[in-house]
Amino acid sequence: ISSFSGVCIDRLPHQMGWIENPKENYTISYPRSQCNSCSRTLGAIDLIPILGWIVNLGKCKSCNSAVPIKYPLTEFAMGLVWASSAYVFDTLGEAMSFCLLASCMMVISALDLKHHWIPAVISTPLLWLGLLLSPFEPEVIIRVIGAVLGGGMIMTVFWFYEKRTGMDVYSGGDIAFIAFM
Repeated sequence: ISSFSGVCIDRLPHQMGWIENPKENYTISYPRSQCNSCSRTLGAIDLIPILGWIVNLGKCKSCNSAVPIKYPLTEFAMGLVWASSAYVFDTLGEAMSFCLLASCMMVISALDLKHHWIPAVISTPLLWLGLLLSPFEPEVIIRVIGAVLGGGMIMTVFWFYEKRTGMDVYSGGDIAFIAFM
């Protein structure tokens, strides 16, 4: 899951066309993972989280260029989050919900830090999942009120900012994210 999260961080801006000069036909599922320097397709061992990086001594087998340490560090951090959730939460449902949330939050945080963009393709499904299935708040009406107040608050801020500056700052991803929270 942590490796896939890294793929989403790297490729989603290209797939959605939300960056200048996105790579064509570059999606979260295609092409297969490859070296950032020489474009060699990664083998099965290369793709094993953390172990692949250690086995290859942090370098590409073909061109010997360094593989950024952010990949194994991210995988390690997410592994810790997933493993520790088993100790923190009482039920498998709560632990899995938290792990899904943590993985999505990692992707959202990385994209927001790098591109100043919270993708609605992640935050909107999280909003609906939270409204329908949240194990953290049993009362559905409380979830709905919280989402309306949170989303309404950020929409109001965006509306005032647009009126004051004339700039269109509405972002469905931001609104869904605050409503989800």
